[in-house]
Amino acid sequence: MICNVDDYQINIEIMGYGDPVLLIHGLGSANFAMYPYAYYLSDFRRIYVDVPNHGKSGDYEIGLDEISGIFKKIMDNLNFEKFSVIGISMGSMIASIMASKYQDSLKKVVLISPTTHLDEQVFKTISMWVGSEEESLRASFSEKFIRENLDRIRAYETLHPFDPVRSSQMGAALASFDIRNYKITTETLILIGIHDILFGPRFEDSLGKVFPNSRIVEVDSGHSMTFEAIDRIGPVIREFMLG
Repeated sequence: MICNVDDYQINIEIMGYGDPVLLIHGLGSANFAMYPYAYYLSDFRRIYVDVPNHGKSGDYEIGLDEISGIFKKIMDNLNFEKFSVIGISMGSMIASIMASKYQDSLKKVVLISPTTHLDEQVFKTISMWVGSEEESLRASFSEKFIRENLDRIRAYETLHPFDPVRSSQMGAALASFDIRNYKITTETLILIGIHDILFGPRFEDSLGKVFPNSRIVEVDSGHSMTFEAIDRIGPVIREFMLG
């Protein structure tokens, strides 16, 4: 359904029962990308959102800080005084900002393939990603997973094509993301792909400093953990959320 928040139209879907958890997808995707977590969050009321410029939400020039405020208003309008949030990649950035602004409202945070900021290597990887299908695959998955699942990856991309025009509207918002000076004490689970060349292990120390009350788990995966490693990260997320 479409929620009108201030001057923004945001698509959300609500499924299940129990404590509420907000699920936020990554760049170029939509809320369907978070559906695989339903099996591991069957005891929770799941709120799937389309980030602005994605899915069925409207298109706007907007920053991540504004988006975090919109999502908080949506949860307030649903009468969820306390909730958890799970985000992957760009979604983890939004979740991080929400955790910094609304610590009294958040029970738990799960960050999948996160970062504290975008460095020169990120921009270099993105520029190579845009210019080459091979580099795009390397930025998303481990080399072993690509070798063994190329047909599956291409089938998924055919069903869910990347829209560069809409995604590019998030460029300035992502480029300005930087939480290195934050101190976020909400209980947090951080999942880092050891083969993630976009963010990956080089941000582990800075994430640990920003989130002192966190558990960091390294995963044998590339950046797109939902697709590559849901069978490994799903149980870890479930245990954390129920703990």
